[in-house]
Amino acid sequence: VFCSMNGLQIPPKLAPIGNSTTAHYTARSQEGFRSTNDETIPDGEQLCHAAWSGDVDAVCRLLWNGVDVNSREKSDSTSLLLATAAGKDEVVEVLLGCGADTGHVDSEGRSALQLAAKYGRKKCIELLLVANADVNVASVEDGITPFHLACVSGHSETVSLLLANGADPRAQTHNGMTGGQLLIEKHEREKERKDEVLKLVKEENYPREISTQSDI
Repeated sequence: VFCSMNGLQIPPKLAPIGNSTTAHYTARSQEGFRSTNDETIPDGEQLCHAAWSGDVDAVCRLLWNGVDVNSREKSDSTSLLLATAAGKDEVVEVLLGCGADTGHVDSEGRSALQLAAKYGRKKCIELLLVANADVNVASVEDGITPFHLACVSGHSETVSLLLANGADPRAQTHNGMTGGQLLIEKHEREKERKDEVLKLVKEENYPREISTQSDI
């Protein structure tokens, strides 16, 4: 269902999410939205490519032409998943306003909110939570939640944002690990790797040759 606004049909969910996206729609003419794209590429693929690259004009045009907002590309990702992973906030806002499904997952079983947490996309997280994305969604394969991914990635602002919106800090993966435990484990592994490298590059392992030539 769409509502009419300044001569255009505007997805009704856009206004609550942000006035900037509504303005983006209303600033364009109907003819601009109806222009055609490369017909050799399926519409769903075009939408996904435009979302990944952050091309808001192309995304708006394709959606206006009736392309399914939940179309998938070859790797099984939707435009929302791709835009979120790439941190294209304005595209995410448009897609959510047009009814993009926040529950869809990619080939690795990660939802848009999980990807946003993994890559520290704070604005995307805010938009997804407004769109009622499940803050404690867990991947079927490993039980990983957005909170787990935010902890492992070390994004403090993302961790705080998720906790403030109901993320469960005690949630466990299928291996029985909490977000905090995963973070500690990661740091221990990284320290071991760093220590190993340091042993290899210590200066005493590579004594300098004494020059027999004068610098003068």
